[in-house]
Amino acid sequence: MWAQSNHLDAVEIDAPEVAAEVCQAFHTLGIKVQAKNLGDWDRPEYWAKAIAAGADWIQTDLPEEVLAHASGTG
Repeated sequence: MWAQSNHLDAVEIDAPEVAAEVCQAFHTLGIKVQAKNLGDWDRPEYWAKAIAAGADWIQTDLPEEVLAHASGTG
């Protein structure tokens, strides 16, 4: 795999492309996954998708809203 042969520590994946299988494949290689949730993707349905998929972190302009959503208070 290209990511492994280039010794990546992390990858960034556009929010619509984040999926559990993709996150798991990278995690198996010890590679962290960042979900890019900016612009039109910075919405609850994409945050939920990234969280459910197992992304290690979410790139967002709305961190307080993501935290509230993830904790069930938003």
